Amino acid sequence: MRCRSAASALSTGGAFVVVVSALLYLYHPAIPRSLAGWAALIGLGLPVWMGLEWIGETLLRSGFLARQSRFLRVLMGVPVIAVLMLLAALAVQTVQWTINTW
Repeated sequence: MRCRSAASALSTGGAFVVVVSALLYLYHPAIPRSLAGWAALIGLGLPVWMGLEWIGETLLRSGFLARQSRFLRVLMGVPVIAVLMLLAALAVQTVQWTINTW
């Protein structure tokens, strides 16, 4: 029983380390220097990251784009990607600013 709970705790800790490492990589110039900064990284950075992933997946895998011709997919996909990149850049900069100021 102890071995199973220790393995579970180790797995949870390992997953936490992987997620925090990915967040630190994504928001690289901003390094948390206080407890509030770490809270902002995990509490704000993680939902922003997941939201951007979801938006990208939803927009790029939509059935509407799949039914269009190749030319129309490129014609509509490029502006969608450009807007998504701007949204991602703004979101990442906002999280970086929050991490640095807290």
